[in-house]
Amino acid sequence: MGLRFRKSITIAPGIRVNLGLNGASLSLGPRGASVSVSSRGVYGNVGLPGTGFSYRTRLDKKSTATKRQSSTAQPSTIAPTEIHLEVTETGVIEAFNENGVRLPPRYVKDVEQNDPDDFRAFLVQQRDQINELTRALNDLVLMIPEPKYRPTAIYRPFSKQAPEKQANPIIVPELPAEPERAEFSWIDNTISFFHTRKTQQQERDQTAYEQAFEDYRRLQEQYRSEQARIDQSYQEAMTRYQTEQRAHEGETQSLQQRREQLLREDTNVMYEVFEDAVQEINWPRETLIAFNFSDCGKQLYIDVDLPEIEDFPAREASIDSSRLRIKKLSATQQRSLYAHHIGSIGLLLCGVGFNRLPSVRQIVISGFSQRKDSRTGHTNEDYLYSGKMTRRVFSQINFAQLGELDPMKALGLGELRCTLSKTNLFKSIEPF
Repeated sequence: MGLRFRKSITIAPGIRVNLGLNGASLSLGPRGASVSVSSRGVYGNVGLPGTGFSYRTRLDKKSTATKRQSSTAQPSTIAPTEIHLEVTETGVIEAFNENGVRLPPRYVKDVEQNDPDDFRAFLVQQRDQINELTRALNDLVLMIPEPKYRPTAIYRPFSKQAPEKQANPIIVPELPAEPERAEFSWIDNTISFFHTRKTQQQERDQTAYEQAFEDYRRLQEQYRSEQARIDQSYQEAMTRYQTEQRAHEGETQSLQQRREQLLREDTNVMYEVFEDAVQEINWPRETLIAFNFSDCGKQLYIDVDLPEIEDFPAREASIDSSRLRIKKLSATQQRSLYAHHIGSIGLLLCGVGFNRLPSVRQIVISGFSQRKDSRTGHTNEDYLYSGKMTRRVFSQINFAQLGELDPMKALGLGELRCTLSKTNLFKSIEPF
């Protein structure tokens, strides 16, 4: 059996120190209602002396219910300092904190309620961003220029900087003030010492004034002489600059006239002008163009590698009340957008050709696309349309109402080879 040792020492009434093998403890209170403090904790002891009944409980330990509650309590949520919104592919708006962590949906509702104007602006921005490409594809028709030839000026900036007039380095001070005449009091007139001292001071002030005035006149003369030199130098430099500028403008005008002449005769110049004009266009989708001229320069032949329909938008967005609605475009709607755009490409290139090239009388334009043949599995270059357009026929278009134009029908004003179904399906054709 184990060895036990216990001894109790009373140090004051109701206070005892209990000594044992496991250490010391302290008992407070009378027998039957005491509190024990030891290394194991704080215990309360209640008992009836002489009966053998007693009760002991630990006082410094949380109850089981409290422990269970604290173990299952959720950590407090710290409000984010910054919230930004994003839209998913399906149009669901999600909130994120400054660290990119997704927040519960209630934060989106909080933004909508607390900042309705900003929330609305966010919806409009997202809608416009989703619909931006569709708008650009549709609006290409608005860029078609009239066939009337308008010369484009040769860009030859005069690189020399205009001369600047130098600042005069000589600084002229203000005109010195003449000293006031000394006033003599009765003491000055009575005592010669004071009179003499004031007289001598006045003479010194007058001498300093005369010296300052002479320096002022000398600096003023130097300033005028230097300013005359600066003005003359500036005028000479400005005359040289204006002479060189006029010579440069004359050369530019001669080159302009020469180019206008070559533009009607030299197909190489025609090629450069048309190529520059095509590169100026901001194409919404990649569009590759190959072109050539007839020997006389009256016919322009254009082959267009059209963008693929797979690269066109498949959804559109709208705002319904305070919600962003994203709808998937049907196959027919997508093909309608595609037909409108590739027809606009043909009209735009015809317009640029007639607008920039005065000698061109007819444009033959053909558009093809890479499409997979379901019969063989191979990808073929299928021509979708091919047309001949003259300047006279092209002039029939109402350029003030380009937004009302059906591009494919407009191409049909001239000779057009195109097989297009009612659901905007293109069949392969033989080009001109």
